[in-house]
Amino acid sequence: MGPLRCPKCGQLRVRRCHREGPVDHALSVVYVYPFLCLVCGRRFRALRWGRRYTTQPTQGREVERIAVRAPLVVSGAGARVDGEITGLSLQGCTAWTRVRLREGATVRLELLLEPAEPPVVVAAALVRSVRSDKAGIDFVGVSPDEERRIRRILTSLHHVEHDEGVPAAPPIQDGRRGVLRTPVFWLMTLLLVLATLVLTVFVPSFSRCVWGVSC
Repeated sequence: MGPLRCPKCGQLRVRRCHREGPVDHALSVVYVYPFLCLVCGRRFRALRWGRRYTTQPTQGREVERIAVRAPLVVSGAGARVDGEITGLSLQGCTAWTRVRLREGATVRLELLLEPAEPPVVVAAALVRSVRSDKAGIDFVGVSPDEERRIRRILTSLHHVEHDEGVPAAPPIQDGRRGVLRTPVFWLMTLLLVLATLVLTVFVPSFSRCVWGVSC
């Protein structure tokens, strides 16, 4: 089974993400898992036959910020502060600033990600966390054009990378004994038994035919 590609942007940098709701949990029984593209943020499902993934606790955002260094200007409350981006994703960034930002503040960002191009403007951003002189900032107001620019820049950073992010368990065993131990076998067996019981109860002729009384 080959590497996964994001169905939206075609990039290889995807990772298994946490299951949400009964549908994701049910599909994982037959090896269909949810994945997240680290470039464009698209969530999708894919078949990974014979693989099991370890359950990991949720730790805030699931999209990793990519290490990058670029100038940054933060504007808010009538002041402008220079800084530097140290991590970037489609949803936000990590930044160092000369003046400590206030947690919970809404600011405007100018990201100088391309030297020969105008800065990427984020009209509204939320300072989610502040640690020492670094801040975690979420983008909450980005125009479609600027979002496309950020996605293009991230795509170039991820050009040839691939990382599913979660180690897979050993492949299922070969042979009949291995098949008997798979969840798919027992799920299909359960469905077959339930279907037989339903037909026996609601279709009397089926019961007579099965037991050879009259067909």
